[in-house]
Amino acid sequence: MLKESQKQFSKEIMEDLVEESRLASEYSKLTASAQIEYKGEVLNLSQLGKYYGSPDRQERKEASELANEFYAKHDEELGTIYDKLVHVRDKMAKKLGFENYLKLGYLRLGRLDYDENDVRSYREQILKYIVPLANKYHDIQIKRIKIDKPEYYDYSINFLDGNPKPMGTTEEKIKNAQDLYDEMDKEIGNYFRVLVDGNLLDLEARKGKASGGYECYIPNLHAPFIFSNFNGTDGDVQVLTHEFGHALQAFLGSKYIPAYRSPGMECCEMHSMSMEYLTYPYLNKIFDKENLKKYLFQHIIDAIFFIPYGVAVDEFQELVYKNPDMNYIERKKCWREVEKKYCPHKVYKGTSKFLDDGGYFYRQRHIFESPLYYIDYTIAQVVSLYFLVKSHENYKGAIDQYLFFSSLGGTLPYKKLLKTSGIPNPMEDGVIEKLIPEVEALIAMYQKKYEEK
Repeated sequence: MLKESQKQFSKEIMEDLVEESRLASEYSKLTASAQIEYKGEVLNLSQLGKYYGSPDRQERKEASELANEFYAKHDEELGTIYDKLVHVRDKMAKKLGFENYLKLGYLRLGRLDYDENDVRSYREQILKYIVPLANKYHDIQIKRIKIDKPEYYDYSINFLDGNPKPMGTTEEKIKNAQDLYDEMDKEIGNYFRVLVDGNLLDLEARKGKASGGYECYIPNLHAPFIFSNFNGTDGDVQVLTHEFGHALQAFLGSKYIPAYRSPGMECCEMHSMSMEYLTYPYLNKIFDKENLKKYLFQHIIDAIFFIPYGVAVDEFQELVYKNPDMNYIERKKCWREVEKKYCPHKVYKGTSKFLDDGGYFYRQRHIFESPLYYIDYTIAQVVSLYFLVKSHENYKGAIDQYLFFSSLGGTLPYKKLLKTSGIPNPMEDGVIEKLIPEVEALIAMYQKKYEEK
């Protein structure tokens, strides 16, 4: 790892690194500056998001259009920021002797034992096996919410009476989460308590707050910090369980030297996404009975919906960094073509010119701030579905395997880490194809429970 890290840095690129950081901050500040008036409130983009899943179709439409208006208003500005980011990254790569940013980007992400060819092959598997599956469940989704002519904003809702909502205020959700983790595992519960008692949770959306959610390990405190934007939706539960998965691994990996505390980002996302599924038996602490049935059914299908989108983000970025001289209009067109390939259900024509022109990728902060990272979420999502299946076969065995995997930190590269932990590698032929029927069986089980009144 140290040898590889030497290839990604020299004094020559110091100023470029500073400029890259400045531009990423500029994007974050711009998107955090949104002040959107709706329903008698002044909302930032995260707060507006609570209306995307409204059971009222007009509210979904209006909220989505308001978000689009914000991005469209800053179209050229956002396009220019990204253009500068692409060029500064390309310049750094060429100064270090690389043909383009792709190889440098992989090194910066700690990808030591696979390359863009492996990822390209993985994307082909997603296109072959997951995209048709997602299309199937999108058709079922639209029939369930009884819409004859769906628009892009209708795909954010899964039930006629609205998406599931967790119980309580932010403070009550934290208390409920503490109860959940205490019952799940004593050691895990103790780690969550450190965050609560140490005031290491900043969860609620507020005016001027940066969007998104993340976990950050603070070495001097020997503890992680979790940042998010709760807005009263089921996303609050997803982000808290997700980021606590990162935090738990940070605790478990803190025994190692800094370079070994965490693995590559694809494995880090396995820690977080798998935690979302391992909480299933205890989510009655956070949802009432009816909302729990909806959440468990929806959450698995959302994973199937997400993977093609995440792969689209990666393919788009590969094309961008291979062709750094595209202008911002050409990049938007490129995004739209890739989006059509992996997410064919998203039709904007006649509804949103901005999105039909390819402006949706402006919403994905990882494209600006964490280049080439997003494919990690999809690889991790496949592994999390493996843990979901295993947890239904042998819950204790799944927890033990998960904790062992997390405790290894970054002591091994990707392939060896999965092999040592007994986890199938999603990049290997046959792994995704084998997993699909097992996941579909669980979807059918949770659908049946949801439909039982």
